Amino acid sequence: PPVDAALADPCISAAASKYFLTENHITAVDAEPIGGGVNQVRLRADIRDAMCTVTDKGKVRSIVDTMPKSADQVPAEEAAAAKKTAVQAAPVQKSKKKS
Repeated sequence: PPVDAALADPCISAAASKYFLTENHITAVDAEPIGGGVNQVRLRADIRDAMCTVTDKGKVRSIVDTMPKSADQVPAEEAAAAKKTAVQAAPVQKSKKKS
């Protein structure tokens, strides 16, 4: 069934901003209420999947990537983390002056 436009449109707009895509590249696939006037809308944004949390009034609370990471993304993140910890682990040694 098509997703209610009152829920889909704000999610699509927010996802377009987050992923730097035009709105016609994003589709609302599914929506389900999670209670308290809040809904989750499943989005397909170009090649990725995302979950949008939106209120009944159309206020977007969050957009979360639900797609598993690509094959090259994991090693890149690990390398970046290793580089960051290596920089933090090597304190800058100050030369001591002998008096």
